[in-house]
Amino acid sequence: MLSLKILALIFTLLVLVKLLFLLFNSEAWIKNTKFLLDKNFLITWIPLTILVGYFVFKNIAIYKIAAVILFTAMLMTITFFSVPEIMLDLRKRVKKIGVKKFWFTILIWGIFAIVVLIDLL
Repeated sequence: MLSLKILALIFTLLVLVKLLFLLFNSEAWIKNTKFLLDKNFLITWIPLTILVGYFVFKNIAIYKIAAVILFTAMLMTITFFSVPEIMLDLRKRVKKIGVKKFWFTILIWGIFAIVVLIDLL
């Protein structure tokens, strides 16, 4: 359980740093966002995601994780309501490039959904 507390602390600190940047220096946050979206950073991001996932899945039942993801998605949706034009534009762009570019993410979400469903049955 200590590993989850450490992950929660990391999350909390990242959120607070982000909020401080957004309040006091939004340009710096935008510059950092560009760095985070760089493909080279993705090479680091995937192993970190696997590591965090290991500790989360080891300590929490998968159906509970799914419920938290639902809650998080709802919070994100509330955020997107403040910029509907951007979301509509994003929808058009995704439609234009097609879902093939998202095959890896679709695969992960599909596997996750199936595993949750099996756990619930």
